[in-house]
Amino acid sequence: MKRKVCCLFLVLTFGPRLLAQDGSDKEVTNVDKLYIDFTQRELTAFTMLDIDEDEIVRPGSLRELAVQVGNFGFNTGQIAPFAIEVNPYKLFAKETKELPEPKCTVHNYSDWPKGFTIGLASVLGDADARVAGSLNYLIKEEYNPMKDDEIRSGLLLSLKGMESVLTAIKNQFIVEIKAWKGLYIKKLEDSSVDSEISEFVDEIEIDSPLDIDTLTAKFNKILGDSESKGDFLKGLEPLYVLHLKYNQLYTKVKKDKNEGLASYINNLLAKIRDQQWNAGSLLVSTGMLWYSPSATWGGLKTNSFQIIASGALPTIHGHCANHKLRGQLIAQVKYSQFADSSKFSLAARHLYGTHANRFALEAQYKWADLADAPFNIFRFTAGLELKITDNTWFEMAYGANHTEATGWSAIGQGTFKFGIGDKPIYSSEND
Repeated sequence: MKRKVCCLFLVLTFGPRLLAQDGSDKEVTNVDKLYIDFTQRELTAFTMLDIDEDEIVRPGSLRELAVQVGNFGFNTGQIAPFAIEVNPYKLFAKETKELPEPKCTVHNYSDWPKGFTIGLASVLGDADARVAGSLNYLIKEEYNPMKDDEIRSGLLLSLKGMESVLTAIKNQFIVEIKAWKGLYIKKLEDSSVDSEISEFVDEIEIDSPLDIDTLTAKFNKILGDSESKGDFLKGLEPLYVLHLKYNQLYTKVKKDKNEGLASYINNLLAKIRDQQWNAGSLLVSTGMLWYSPSATWGGLKTNSFQIIASGALPTIHGHCANHKLRGQLIAQVKYSQFADSSKFSLAARHLYGTHANRFALEAQYKWADLADAPFNIFRFTAGLELKITDNTWFEMAYGANHTEATGWSAIGQGTFKFGIGDKPIYSSEND
C-alpha cells in the first residue's frame, strides 16, 4: 500500500511537469512560476532611476519644500538633479503641530491621509536627462492588541500577580532586617556608631549580591576599637544568611516572572499572527518616466507609465477570534505602457487555512502588445502551503496554462523551499 501511495505522489508531482516538457510551456520550471507574486511593492521615482536612499530629500516644512522646488531648474528651463519625497499628511501635521488622536478600536484602518506619498527625481546624462514621478497610496488594517480586552486583562493580571509576590517577599525581608537590628544593634554600648550601622543595614538591597567578607570589612571600619565589637560581629553571619535566603528567593521569583512573561508574550504573538495574517490592505502605486534629449523641461517626452493596484480582504472568519481557519482574497491589476508596447495583467488569489498551513486557489490573465513577441496567457493553479519551520515550507501546485500558440497544457510541481530572514515565500514572477 505504501508503495502505491509513493508512486501516486511521484506521478502527481512530476507528471504534469513532464507533460510540459514538450516545449508548450518552457517557462514553467519551478513552483515560483506557478504562483503569482502578490507581495505589495511601491513604484517610486527613486527606484526607477536607481537613486540611493541617502540622496533623497524629505522636506519637514512648507518652506523647505518651496526651497527644494526652486532647485528643480524651472527658472532657467534646464533640468537640475534632484530627488524629493513628500508625505502631505506628515508635512502639514508638522506645520500645524497637531496630530489627530489615534483610534481606540481593536481593528481599524490607518487614517487614510497618511497613505499618500509623492516622489519626484531626475538624473542627468552627458546631454540628456530623465525625470521620474510617482504617487503611492497605501492603507492597511491595523490591529492593536492592547485594545483587546481579553489580551490586555490577561497581561495585566499576569504582571500584577507576579509583582504582588515580589512585593510580599521584599516586605518580609524588611521585617526580618528590622528584627535583626533590634536584636544585635542593642548590644552595642557605643551610641556613636549604632545609627551609622543602622543606616548601612537599611541600604542593603534584596536584589543586590552581598558577601560575608565585604560585610565584615564594612562593620570593622565602622566599629573601629569599640568595646562591644566582638559581641556585635557574631550577628554578621545571621545577617548574611538572612540576605542570602531572600536574595535567592527574590531572584528566582523574578526570573520566573520574566520567563513567564516572555512565554506569555510569545504565545500572544503567535496568537495574533494566527488571527491577523489575513488582514486587509490596499495599495495603489503609479509611476511615470519622462526623457529629455536636451535636458530641458520643454523637451520632456513621456517614456513609460505603470500603475499597480493590489488589495487584500479578509473573507472567511476574518475577525473571529475563536475560529482557527481563516480566508483572504487578494487581487492585483498591473498595467504598463511603453513607447512602442504595453502590458496588462490581472490576478486573483484566495487563501484558506491557518498562518502555517493554507490552501490556495490562483488565477492570472496576462496580455502584452509587444512588437516582437505578443502574447496572451491564462493560467490557474490550486496548491498547498505547508509550514515546517519558520524558514522551511513545502509547496505543491497543480493547474493548467493556456496560450494562443499551444493551447492548454498541464503544470504542476511539489518542492521544499528554504529561506533566510524575512524574504517573501514566493519570488516575483517574470512579467
